[in-house]
Amino acid sequence: EEIIALFPDAKPSLDFRNHFELLVAVMLSAQTTDAAVNKATPALFEAYPSPQDMAAAGEADIAKYISRLGLYRNKAKFLKKCAQQLLDDFDGQVPQTRAELESLAGVGRKTANVVMSVGFGIPAFAVDTHVERICKHHDIVKKSATPLEVEKRVMDVLPPERWLPAHQAMIYFGRAICHPPRMVSSACAAAPGLPSAFPLLGPGGTLEWGWEGAIDHACPRPSQILIGWVWMGPEHLHLKCCRSGEPHFENHCHKH
Repeated sequence: EEIIALFPDAKPSLDFRNHFELLVAVMLSAQTTDAAVNKATPALFEAYPSPQDMAAAGEADIAKYISRLGLYRNKAKFLKKCAQQLLDDFDGQVPQTRAELESLAGVGRKTANVVMSVGFGIPAFAVDTHVERICKHHDIVKKSATPLEVEKRVMDVLPPERWLPAHQAMIYFGRAICHPPRMVSSACAAAPGLPSAFPLLGPGGTLEWGWEGAIDHACPRPSQILIGWVWMGPEHLHLKCCRSGEPHFENHCHKH
């Protein structure tokens, strides 16, 4: 309630005009900022304003409109398949129940909850990285809690009419106040046991390098500078790295 009081007028930051655009925008927002999604969707929605248009498009054509977003090739595949499912199973309309929404390609529980609450006014509480981080940092849930446990805990302590305001306020709170943990290093040596590097494509298609290894030892080689990282869950870091004098690039480190 205190967080809601800080941001009483918090609204969804994704731009959309109808249920289909909302569904697409939320699908695109995975591992991508809402601001980046909002830059991509105007042209995407102009080209494919309906499920019929998107289902008829090729994956490569859809991908061109979202190529600046993370995991854009997978997202293009899911968007095309999801649009076809809407036509085949729901008469071209976005369904309203969680089970039906989660039957769509690329739609998980969080996306379903956002569409239900924001799009249809059906009480639901979506847990994204901001919500999970805030709940754990402020001991609302255990540090080991899963997203589903976070969702259930918040729903237990707040009445249904407060679930959406809480979700929106916690996103604003996470962006403005309760930031992800960051670490800064001017020289970061490779940790013992870290496997050899594997290539990743950085900005502009240039070949960069990423690393896999234990999450507690995720660290670039000495020739790199680790400028920051974002905790993405128990087994997932989002790294920001750079070479001296060059733009930073980003990659992911997974625990094995």
